[in-house]
Amino acid sequence: MIELNNDCLVYVPLRLLPELDGASSKDLRRVEILGVGQAIAWPTLDHQFDVLQLLADAVGVKALMAKLGQRGGRVKSKAEAARANGTKGGQPRKRPKGVV
Repeated sequence: MIELNNDCLVYVPLRLLPELDGASSKDLRRVEILGVGQAIAWPTLDHQFDVLQLLADAVGVKALMAKLGQRGGRVKSKAEAARANGTKGGQPRKRPKGVV
């Protein structure tokens, strides 16, 4: 289980970490946090994992990317943006040659 700064708990099933398969519970308890939470390591088992990758694997990359995209704000389609720009005046229409 990984607890995030916002108090969310993410459960990462051990089946997603085949490198730890067969490890004793004593070895699994000897976990270390590296950096400012970027990685977790089991020195006695000689394995470490990137936390973002674990989260992506646990919740699914597509779901994670969708959630991160929401933080950036709503994305408009090009057509939507053009319509919105048109209501603000937008770029003047081009006149045919010879018309004043």
